[in-house]
Amino acid sequence: VDINKVKKENDELWKKYISQVNPVSYRDRSTRTQEALFYLAEQKNHTGTYYLSHNNTSWALVELEESKRLSSHEVNALISESVIFFNAKKVDQAISVLNEAERRAPATQDVYKNRGLIYGKIGQEENAYTDLKRYVEFNPIDPQLEAIKSFLGDHERKTGQTISY
Repeated sequence: VDINKVKKENDELWKKYISQVNPVSYRDRSTRTQEALFYLAEQKNHTGTYYLSHNNTSWALVELEESKRLSSHEVNALISESVIFFNAKKVDQAISVLNEAERRAPATQDVYKNRGLIYGKIGQEENAYTDLKRYVEFNPIDPQLEAIKSFLGDHERKTGQTISY
């Protein structure tokens, strides 16, 4: 008997079972339950992102809220939710959600990029500069990097600040 094969099959069946019951009412917090909850949170996040890309913001918010509820570490759902708020011209809520994402996972680079871009669009250049500078430190090979570096350079010329890339 191949133990690893049996374990894998058991884990797959467990995930399928958990997806059919209400995982919140299930009190056993075993490793398999945690894995199943994480899997469900990922599925909800993907569904929410799909709805967002198809401009169905009401369903996107429902799916992303469920993703956050299932997994307290689901920062991607928070980032997607901030996009919805920003597109709905609810800038304060978008920034608040990104602040929560930063609190949960400070090393998530997209938090700094998105929040920096929002700050830039609303004219808060100092905050934009701080977040985008941090983003560049995290991700020096982004396709949008030249535009971000251009903004940072313009800000540096105005304020006399310097940054090394």
